[in-house]
Amino acid sequence: MAAAVTMVVGHADNMSIVYLDQHGNPMLVTPVPDSPPTWTQTDSTVATLTVAADGLTASEQAVAAGSDVVSLTVVVGGVTFSASLPVTVTAEPQVLTSVDIVSNVV
Repeated sequence: MAAAVTMVVGHADNMSIVYLDQHGNPMLVTPVPDSPPTWTQTDSTVATLTVAADGLTASEQAVAAGSDVVSLTVVVGGVTFSASLPVTVTAEPQVLTSVDIVSNVV
């Protein structure tokens, strides 16, 4: 499982597939999937997952605070591989942008 991702509402995470060898190192020659990879998520109320037409990349747009898990399934040479990525979305922090005067006539 990949390291968890934490992002703030309004941010996006661009994801792509990395093919790893038996030692966890990236493959020197990128394998070709038998069919377009499949991406899924556990909670679409937290983020919107958009998958590229070829399935090789995806993007997740954070829309609400909460937790999601993005999962990937890809078949190469008849063998199915899968991965998942935990995602935590936090609320947008308040940022002071101005001040005003409050009047209280007595």
